[in-house]
Amino acid sequence: MSDIPALWTPVQTAKVLGISRSSLYNLLKSGDLESVHIGRSRRIAKTQVDAYVNRLVQG
Repeated sequence: MSDIPALWTPVQTAKVLGISRSSLYNLLKSGDLESVHIGRSRRIAKTQVDAYVNRLVQG
């Protein structure tokens, strides 16, 4: 099993993408990046981040 978690916090995701936390929340608000809620916590799946980056590269 990989040491990389399947779900990341917004702060972790922003760090991985190299963007600010507010920029990440803008991506979530616009629907460019999807997240899930677990209780009151928001998490972003690694697969969603990979898909978003692939769209940027291909676009």
